[in-house]
Amino acid sequence: MTFSSGFNVLSGLHSLGAVTVGTPSAQPPNNFGDMLLFELRHTGIQAGVSHKWVVAFPDDPELGRCLEPQVPLTFEYLAASGFDPNTEVLLALEALQSHR
Repeated sequence: MTFSSGFNVLSGLHSLGAVTVGTPSAQPPNNFGDMLLFELRHTGIQAGVSHKWVVAFPDDPELGRCLEPQVPLTFEYLAASGFDPNTEVLLALEALQSHR
């Protein structure tokens, strides 16, 4: 039901200068969040309405649309790995070695 817990850690680490690796999050940094869930009494329809505007990068509207990793996982890299499900972890370990 939420991307925000993991994304908050990512955006916080990014703001502290961490190198990010992988694929962009499905959640934009600047977004609506925190759903109020409800059910309509007569129809039973369930719905939700966001009640918070989250702004992770107020001074950078482009970064606020998408937090692109500094070391992206490209299709070419993934294909070269034979589509190994551990490819992102291996890419992160390579990035760690090269950014020391």
